[in-house]
Amino acid sequence: MKTESEELFEEICEKYGFPVERIEEGDERRPDYEIYLSGIKVIVEVKQIDVNDEEIRLLQEMESGKIVSFQNEPGARVRTKIKSSSKQIANLAKGKYPGILVLYDNTPFAVGSHLESYNIKSGMYGLEQYILNRPADLVDPINVIDAQFGPKRKMTMEHNTSISAVAVLSRTEDQVEFCLYHNCFSAIPLDPKIFLEYGIPQYCISKKRNREFQEWELVNG
Repeated sequence: MKTESEELFEEICEKYGFPVERIEEGDERRPDYEIYLSGIKVIVEVKQIDVNDEEIRLLQEMESGKIVSFQNEPGARVRTKIKSSSKQIANLAKGKYPGILVLYDNTPFAVGSHLESYNIKSGMYGLEQYILNRPADLVDPINVIDAQFGPKRKMTMEHNTSISAVAVLSRTEDQVEFCLYHNCFSAIPLDPKIFLEYGIPQYCISKKRNREFQEWELVNG
């Protein structure tokens, strides 16, 4: 049985005319699909985020009329999916082909989606943190030295480089949408021009500026 995320991904491929092939399961875990973009083979793993036990409990409390508070570490569910898919993509990409991890949020939360852009950024590059000075005289004010990515990063120059981009599937009332977040550390990057011709929104992380957090920048050409 196909998951909802797999059905939506196949809809996206049909919508944009991407040639797609389902990869047969073997003895080892493999990605789900191969697609061809401008003649380039791309390895694709499709994952969906379902409600976990804690979320089920909170939903049940909401249905009973209680007021609840949802608290999730930024990017936590994204990190889990990156970890569980990176080896599968690497096994088939073999350093020859780009790879895409496609994610779909199958939870009923309209607000605070696990796949909001900030959660994607935190999942890929780590939790954001300020670097502060500690003045010798504690009477003096504490100053911000820098703002940067900190712990729990999944994308580095040495880790998960087989994932060229993380894509997000979403469904509105009448259509399926698709956007792409490029991995700046990927071993085989995807050329943004490939997706521009389809009108697919895509983002790259901004260059590091002193005392500023890096943000997603829309690729316009």
